Amino acid sequence: MSFTSSYFLLFLAVLAVLYYLPFRRLQWQLLLAASFFYYAFSGLINLAYISATIVTTFIATLLMDKLRTAEGLSKKQIKSRRRAVMLVCLVINIGGLAVFKYAPLRFPLGISFYTLQTMGYLIDCYRAKNAEFTERNPFRLALFTSFFPQLIMGPISRFSDLKKTLYGGHKFNADSFLDGFLRIAFGMFKKLVIADRLSPVMKTNPALAVFGYAIVLYCDFTGGIDIALGVAKIFGIELAENFNAPFFSNSIADYWRRWHITMGAWFRDYIFYPLSISKPMRKLTMKLKEKAGDGAAKRIPVYIATIVTWFLTGIWHGSQWNYIVWGLANGVVIMLSQECEPLYKRFRAKNERLTSSKPYAAFTIVRTFLLMSLLRGFDLFSYPAQTAKLTVASSAIVAAAVLLLVVLGLWRHRSKDARPSRDLRLAGAFALIAAVLVFGAYGLGYDASGFIYTQF
Repeated sequence: MSFTSSYFLLFLAVLAVLYYLPFRRLQWQLLLAASFFYYAFSGLINLAYISATIVTTFIATLLMDKLRTAEGLSKKQIKSRRRAVMLVCLVINIGGLAVFKYAPLRFPLGISFYTLQTMGYLIDCYRAKNAEFTERNPFRLALFTSFFPQLIMGPISRFSDLKKTLYGGHKFNADSFLDGFLRIAFGMFKKLVIADRLSPVMKTNPALAVFGYAIVLYCDFTGGIDIALGVAKIFGIELAENFNAPFFSNSIADYWRRWHITMGAWFRDYIFYPLSISKPMRKLTMKLKEKAGDGAAKRIPVYIATIVTWFLTGIWHGSQWNYIVWGLANGVVIMLSQECEPLYKRFRAKNERLTSSKPYAAFTIVRTFLLMSLLRGFDLFSYPAQTAKLTVASSAIVAAAVLLLVVLGLWRHRSKDARPSRDLRLAGAFALIAAVLVFGAYGLGYDASGFIYTQF
């Protein structure tokens, strides 16, 4: 049930009415039932896979908490056994994810996202200083894992954040509902007017493919995330923002702090940091300090952790060689930038007037976009071949739509705290819907494309 389908819109409308009227006292329970109903559309067998993740995680977190106060065991034994429980659960679920992603088997929808989200919760329970963090109601944990707006492409939520609004009772709020409605309309606009109109011509022109794909991927992915956040907002639930104007980045490292923020945070907190401070890394640091000096001791372990993290990021996206090369290429570029930072500092110090100017800032933004577009070119090796041509009319529509995104992006970048009036937001939502109806890529004979990130 794609976010852009009429079935989804009908499902959403019916659910919203039930949520605020007859099921007002059972809102989170209704959302759980709706999430499982929504997921069933991808295949009933998939319910078994997500249920296995929920059950194993629930059991593992309860066992870890029971071991926390186990009698007759030393602190070292308790820590060792809790770690063993966590590792078994990680192996079962991450191993299952690896089998489905890299073996010739049917791929359960959203497994990459809900596995990372739930395993993040598992690790947080292991790290927690007390038992209060652990969820003892299996159905509440099931909703956290399966909440349908974020199920198929994120964002990857943290339990400590999402539980603040996921389970509470929510009264109908016109402003919140309108914000959600506007976000959904904006997501539909990005997906149907830009991404789906531009996507079929990616293989017809190499230059268009490299730079056009960056736009397609952005509009496709952020469009889906906008819809997810908008749907959650309609129900009074706050999901984490997943993008922060990535095309205004001035470096690749800055880009990845703005793009797919929740995924980057997951790999940073659960892969990069633990690896950086692990015992083998500490031993390596001491050896390097003795034989190669402080500089190598500080940099090399960090760079090893960086390469491993980006290798796993590439593997998460897909097992094909191009995803692995793409991940490693990002890691190498970031490391080279870090190595060159002293040169950058000297250049900025000698050319302070130039580097503080708006033209130079624009240069760094364009440079980053071009470099990221070239790195994204590795994705195109897995992109389906297309023979469609971009007509003059479609070119004009896409150009106007992209220009609108740029203008809106600049406005939001300069006015982060500004909020348009209710009338202006309502008018904007209906204008976007009208644009989707008139200019969207759909209709008789059109095969609506799925969201790109559902394949990951």
